[in-house]
Amino acid sequence: MTRVNIDTAIEKATQLFWMNGYGATTMRQLQHAMDMRPGSIYGAFGDKDTLYLRTLECYKKQWLLKMKTTMAGSDTAIEGLTKTISLAIFTDNSAPSDLCFLVKTVNELETRQPDLVSYARNALLEVRDELQQQTELVLAELGKSPEEISAQAKGLAIIIQAQIMGLKAQLKLNREPEVIAALVAQFVASIFRQTPSH
Repeated sequence: MTRVNIDTAIEKATQLFWMNGYGATTMRQLQHAMDMRPGSIYGAFGDKDTLYLRTLECYKKQWLLKMKTTMAGSDTAIEGLTKTISLAIFTDNSAPSDLCFLVKTVNELETRQPDLVSYARNALLEVRDELQQQTELVLAELGKSPEEISAQAKGLAIIIQAQIMGLKAQLKLNREPEVIAALVAQFVASIFRQTPSH
């Protein structure tokens, strides 16, 4: 297979696993979605676990790229971070699931597939690292010193990631996007207004 064909096949498998989960996705479904015969799938990707790992990697790379692109395309750092948070909460209508694929993996496979769960958790930490970098840009924009930025950014990034998960859950429960959007703006304004100076 060419690199383009492999990337396309992984993208199709990502969408299927993200929608159904690991356990509910059969090899027959993968064959149909990827338009590949069983021997070709095993030859190109190995077993189901290896293919699933490739889809987690695909998802992580796409998400990190979206975060970076969102920040780069914003006029200010705080605008970029706010847009990034909203991007994480308000799933695109074309997405196969409301849940983050990484979080969904941890929830489904925590006691069954330790290697896949370990990768998903590490990927979530990479997402948090990107949130930390964006937070550092906001703090610098607000005139914080390097020492203050170093002391505050990681903790704020942890809070932001937790808030994303919480607001995403609220959106799923209440289906009130305008309320959640207002809460995102209030949350971002409040955490940076309250960051202490030394």
